[in-house]
Amino acid sequence: MRTGPTRRSKNGMRLVVLLLLLPLCERATTVPVMADMEDADAPNQESWNVRTQVTQTLVGETASRKRLELIADYVAWYETEESRYQLLKQIMRPVVVHLYDAQGDSSATVQAREIRYYSAEDRFEATGQVVVHTRDDTRLTTDALEWRERDRTLRTDRFVRIISSKEDVQGYGLVAGEDLQTYQLGRFTARVVVEE
Repeated sequence: MRTGPTRRSKNGMRLVVLLLLLPLCERATTVPVMADMEDADAPNQESWNVRTQVTQTLVGETASRKRLELIADYVAWYETEESRYQLLKQIMRPVVVHLYDAQGDSSATVQAREIRYYSAEDRFEATGQVVVHTRDDTRLTTDALEWRERDRTLRTDRFVRIISSKEDVQGYGLVAGEDLQTYQLGRFTARVVVEE
């Protein structure tokens, strides 16, 4: 708290003069409400620094296995007439999704600025500086990517680049296994290392 100047009284005691600022106007102010914002635009729930694991139990088994793990600075849950989804966003660090194969082993890690995860549809859409790393050190980069759990595929119609120890491939449009062991590109160029 800041005080005004100090003065000494006739008996030598210090007097402190407080400066008070009075409002210039007595009218009550109200917080403006956005008339065009509907309840459907607001999330149902929000959380920060979230780590979520999704598990899966295969038919005929009793133990569950990790299917994916979502890590994000910020998550908002939305529910509309058309769908329900989680919006995971980067604040300080990229959103990270660890994918696991049917045996529960790591198959790939996806990083992006933003991911929309549709749990009922078993898929997510990653956007903004998307990078996929696989356990055999293959790396894919693109601007947008969709992952589908049912067929364990990565898809995009955007420009992609795939770099591994044996090849450097780039093109437009991709359908790939989530571990990048197999893939199909649309228009592409490639540099392949041939061993003799």
